[in-house]
Amino acid sequence: LNNFDRAMITLAHQEAILDEKPELFVQDEEKKILIFRRKNCIFALNFNPISSFADYGFAAPAGKYEVVLNTDDKEFDGFSRLNTGDAHFTVPEKSENGNGKYDDSMSLYLPSRTAVVLKKVD
Repeated sequence: LNNFDRAMITLAHQEAILDEKPELFVQDEEKKILIFRRKNCIFALNFNPISSFADYGFAAPAGKYEVVLNTDDKEFDGFSRLNTGDAHFTVPEKSENGNGKYDDSMSLYLPSRTAVVLKKVD
């Protein structure tokens, strides 16, 4: 937990994510998914204790995003089902899980009880 706290505080300072209010993308009560954006970072959290979701789609601003922090990393005693540094791209379409605000969407693998932070890189 100490390693995760240190990594999250470092990210918060580097990206100044607390300088801006969060923009909610998904609040899925049934699946227990929360996805929001602060500045140029997207936070995807799966609070579900047993269910993982492959290709979970949501509306997002167009661009390329890189995983900069994930709780499933070995460093945080995770199972390494996700890889820090992996790139994800939006595609031009509306998403079933999104709020319809954007014409682009992204899909992620969200393992149970994990948090993923993606940073826009283009």
